[in-house]
Amino acid sequence: MSVTAEVLAKFWLAQQRDTRCGAPMSNSPFLVRPMFANTTKRTRRMMMMMVRRCSVGEQIFSVTPSTNHEFDYLGQSTKGDLNLNFDHLDAFGMDGPATLQGPIEEIAWKEAEEAGDLLNDLGISSPSSVRNSSRGIFCSRTLNLRSISAIGYDMDYTLIHYNVKAWEGRAYDYCLENLRSMGFPVDGLAFDPDLVIRGLVIDKEKGNLVKADRSGYVKRAMHGTRMLSTQDVSEMYGRELVDLRKENRWEFLNTLFSVSEAVAYMQMVVKYDEGAISAEICPPDYRGLYKAVGKALFRAHVEGQLKSEIMSKPELFVEPDPELPLALLDQKEAGKKLLLITNSDYHYTDKMMKHSFNRFLPNDMGWRDLFDMVIVSARKPEFFQMSHPLYEVVTGEGLMRPCFKARKGGVYSGGSAQMVENSLDIHGDEILYVGDHIYTDVSQSKVHQLWRTALICQELEEEYSALISYSAKAKYRASCSNPCCN
Repeated sequence: MSVTAEVLAKFWLAQQRDTRCGAPMSNSPFLVRPMFANTTKRTRRMMMMMVRRCSVGEQIFSVTPSTNHEFDYLGQSTKGDLNLNFDHLDAFGMDGPATLQGPIEEIAWKEAEEAGDLLNDLGISSPSSVRNSSRGIFCSRTLNLRSISAIGYDMDYTLIHYNVKAWEGRAYDYCLENLRSMGFPVDGLAFDPDLVIRGLVIDKEKGNLVKADRSGYVKRAMHGTRMLSTQDVSEMYGRELVDLRKENRWEFLNTLFSVSEAVAYMQMVVKYDEGAISAEICPPDYRGLYKAVGKALFRAHVEGQLKSEIMSKPELFVEPDPELPLALLDQKEAGKKLLLITNSDYHYTDKMMKHSFNRFLPNDMGWRDLFDMVIVSARKPEFFQMSHPLYEVVTGEGLMRPCFKARKGGVYSGGSAQMVENSLDIHGDEILYVGDHIYTDVSQSKVHQLWRTALICQELEEEYSALISYSAKAKYRASCSNPCCN
């Protein structure tokens, strides 16, 4: 084995030490799994050697402290990085610098192969298998998890996965009922979840739904429920840019909660063009029509009928993921502080989290046991921009009292991101926040607090699975057409 692969393997095994060797396994920086009986002789010899040398791992590696870190060539912080101490490699009978001689590419490939063999011996899935999974994690820039002290999560469409057709379908139904009471013609309309997708933009001035490229130029557009031709799009928008700062015209579909509103609006545009909506019902333009639809949907949320129905029958709207609570438990045992920061109120949060988490947690744990701090009714994005009064939830029924300082393990309503940082003594890029809302969760937490961010984008699962399937079929066709295979 080359030095890096061998030392990493031995160091990993050193972390599995029992109480005779010092610290318990829960303090290990790695997420561990039980040793398997079918390990190879090479692995067992390595394990026995490390039982005798379980204190050496900490000498071979040092961790870059937060008080003395630099920035790498990508501009990323080096705090938490593992550094290889060559002076202590002789404890393993290896000459580190000598083994690193040679073409770097050949060394890297050899190390990767040997590391893969070792993972296979230990019964651990190869990282390459994750690349063929639609549930993988994809990074647009480097992220050193050792430098992350806390991981915060949104709830809706992040920790709680809703059936989009069921949840947004009911929101759409309530929206149409409110529109009907306002005098709008809604007979014959039905929810079409395939009509819109997150990431598109509503042009409230023209009654269009547009797709813009990264520069802001409109590439495709739909008026009402009718797709516009390339020529129509060119004549209508030309070189005009979609400027999301002009909120009176453009509405970006940031979240899956936008689906029901967008579907209802595009269908109302058709009714408006047909002359079925009189000026007495709403202002005679597409912008006024959008306000009317938004008001109808807002009533559905404010009046509480929608959430009351979901809370009474969560099994119809929520798709629990048995692996998710255990993933958070792994993160907690790895030493990460976990936060839940949601705009939902306490009663709804408690009901949804109990339904989706409690049954999958061990030893009678509850969902609250996972989190170092829970913030409900956070009022994002203002939560990241300013401070609001803080209240502590003191009873299971949601009774609250004013509070001036948050503490670890508490459940709170309101407050601010700055308050969370001060209470846990962690700041800025030490926090990773995971959410589904492109603006509220990802953009604002990054802009105002410098938090690292991760976006949950479940719409890409089907697309990625299709790409994997197509790639596999293409490889199969290529192999069949290869003369060497015949």
